[in-house]
Amino acid sequence: MKKSKILSSVWIGIIVLIAIFLQACGYHIRGFSSSDRERSIAVLPFRNETTEPNVEILITDALRKLFIKRGRFKLTSPSDADLIFRGRVLKIYTSDVAHLDVEKTTETRVYVVLDVRCENPKTGKVVWQDNQFRFYEEYKQGTYAFETFGARQAALEYLAEQVAERIYDRFTIHVF
Repeated sequence: MKKSKILSSVWIGIIVLIAIFLQACGYHIRGFSSSDRERSIAVLPFRNETTEPNVEILITDALRKLFIKRGRFKLTSPSDADLIFRGRVLKIYTSDVAHLDVEKTTETRVYVVLDVRCENPKTGKVVWQDNQFRFYEEYKQGTYAFETFGARQAALEYLAEQVAERIYDRFTIHVF
């Protein structure tokens, strides 16, 4: 009987040590947190300071969808949020990356530069920011203008999704 009490005490001790170790590594049971960290977030519409129509909508929507998909934070209104994301599309430009001949471009790279930040609305403190966030995506030039336009739009949509992924990953690595 005494031996089984010792064994059960040892097992409980091992389980407690494993739980402490996992907690120290940042693991936790989904839905529970070891701290009082912010859990709700609002993503305000990004401001577009470029001549590219609707690029801010693509990026804002992609970031909101990613927060919903990942489920780590509750997407909410700014008045109820623990944290608020704000962003500005500062610049969008292109450069030719492949040519068929001197006068015929076959592939173009579109770049976007953002100012992105996450703030605590209660304290006004900036929790995370990247005021020169850059990303790019390539697209093929079509034979006709509408083909190139469609390829550029597809590239911008993909770029918005990739930008959202990188913002989310950088934010969560930095803050949590």
